[in-house]
Amino acid sequence: MKKTILLAAMLISFRFSFAQFEGVLTYDCTHTNKVVMTIYESPSKARVETQIYPLKNGVPDMANVNNQNVVIFDFAKKTEMHLLSYRNTATITQYTAVIGEQAMKLSDADIEVQTVGPEKIGQFNCTHFILKIKKAKKDLWITNDLGNSNLLVASEFLYYPAGCMIADKLIKAGANGVVVKAQGDLLITNLVKYEKKSVASSSFQPPSNYSTVDNSAFMPKGK
Repeated sequence: MKKTILLAAMLISFRFSFAQFEGVLTYDCTHTNKVVMTIYESPSKARVETQIYPLKNGVPDMANVNNQNVVIFDFAKKTEMHLLSYRNTATITQYTAVIGEQAMKLSDADIEVQTVGPEKIGQFNCTHFILKIKKAKKDLWITNDLGNSNLLVASEFLYYPAGCMIADKLIKAGANGVVVKAQGDLLITNLVKYEKKSVASSSFQPPSNYSTVDNSAFMPKGK
């Protein structure tokens, strides 16, 4: 019992030994299309804006952009808000990651995190982790140079927010920083830009002309 308490205290100490990242992270995931994800993060929330650019002869057509619905994460409430621009509606649900975990009937034993070791990715000092979820494998390179992040980027449209089972397993293994590179199968996601700054609280609110539909109470609950 004492060993368990000591381990928990060490994990908490490690988690808070780095400052929380606050600012803007920009990721690129180019495969069949060029996907750019811009994440605005505060200590308690994150806003994700995503643009898709088609490829023409392997070159992104930057003049032809498809803006995706904005997603806003609330880490205290463990919810995410989708801003549906086509009908001026903000829809609140439980984490998509949690819903997916429950649909897959994941248990702690289904999630394995292996530490490969330190590696340098560009200017960042990273730790290379291998995440295995049942038979699926993903490589993550995570840095503490920028501090902790509550939203781990795994691929295009795939995020592990703090509070879901997968993120918590990663954090316990020490993968609690900012993802610099993620690779799974043919998809490679890279951090291409960052800016440390305060993000206005209005960034995490729906526009004033949006109606809000809260479905979080009707969705499966997490742990």
